Amino acid sequence: MNDAGGPDPTLRATYVHWSPEKIRFGDLDRHNHLNNVALCAMLENGRVEFRERLVPEVARDEASAWLLVTIAITFLGSMSYPGVVDIGTRPVRVGRSSYELAQGAFDGARCLATARVKTVHADRRTLRSRPVPAAFRAVMLAESAAGDG
Repeated sequence: MNDAGGPDPTLRATYVHWSPEKIRFGDLDRHNHLNNVALCAMLENGRVEFRERLVPEVARDEASAWLLVTIAITFLGSMSYPGVVDIGTRPVRVGRSSYELAQGAFDGARCLATARVKTVHADRRTLRSRPVPAAFRAVMLAESAAGDG
């Protein structure tokens, strides 16, 4: 358990959905470590792949916008080129018009970073929040229990 009472985000077993991300030479900082902004982009790719894999018809709805509201990242380690970062993603909360994901970035079993992300479902034209679609909610609720044992 973590401080929020959910599964430990630093453990690979917490995640069911994975997106491998190849470290490019240009992703390095001046210390030859994976740049934190490059890692943020890798986490974003993991979130988008997760949503599109789970409920593609909802994720690609042209009338919807999925707006990032909050992201909190804890950096725990570093990697260098060449390498692959495995991005794990799982839902941890589904609200009326928003959901939260937990993410972990891993080099094998070693956790490099964890993230907690809140996204709001909105009308693309007005950018006003609207309820999460029922099909999306059902899948997210089922997935939030995955990996809990």
